[in-house]
Amino acid sequence: MTQAAPASPSLLQIVLGGGGILGLLSLAGGYTVFLINKHISLLDQANKALVRDNEKLTASLTKAESDAKAAMDDVDDLFRILETIRESDLSADDAARLKRVLGGLRKIQAMQQGLESYKAAARWLDKRKSDWCKEAARIAIQKYPKLVPLSRRRKFQENLASYLNWIYTSLYVYGHPDAPLSNFVQSPVIPFSQPYIAALEKIKNNGDRDELSVEQSICLEKMIDELIEKIHADFKRIQK
Repeated sequence: MTQAAPASPSLLQIVLGGGGILGLLSLAGGYTVFLINKHISLLDQANKALVRDNEKLTASLTKAESDAKAAMDDVDDLFRILETIRESDLSADDAARLKRVLGGLRKIQAMQQGLESYKAAARWLDKRKSDWCKEAARIAIQKYPKLVPLSRRRKFQENLASYLNWIYTSLYVYGHPDAPLSNFVQSPVIPFSQPYIAALEKIKNNGDRDELSVEQSICLEKMIDELIEKIHADFKRIQK
């Protein structure tokens, strides 16, 4: 009869099980790197799922968020354990290593708090996207009627919605503006940047931020600025 494999020990069991301060600090440093890499991998997988199949986005992001939260809970537990160690009980080298590990854990915690502001901005964008697109497209068409002919106006609004999906992904999944625009709008239906930028400027300045804090609003508006810069650069490259 095959015996079941023994359950893997939890982080806390490993930490509390002994191994001395050197083993503990080595574990903490290595585990911190592991958590960062795992978090990046989870978010990257969620972004690929978005590009491949929008219908699976919610489930993919929910799982990534749940796994990332579990990883952050481990960081918090490890931080609390290490904070109980008295530096007076350590050698000078071990005390210095302890400070470095604690500093790294604090940075991870601060980074996670910053990502929460990005995610809140993304959720509000997702909630308001449809109305924003319609109004922004209308304003842009009024301003540049000759650049956006009637036959291309529906597709123009679809392009705009796809650009907002780039903002959503950059805020919610990555927390930075490095996702390729071509994953969202491969070939803009309007060969001029002005209508797109006018629409995005309207969204940036529409004042519709009822559920956002000042910090969250700034995150959203900065990402719109990043998108405008990317559109400028893309159209310059296309027109060369």
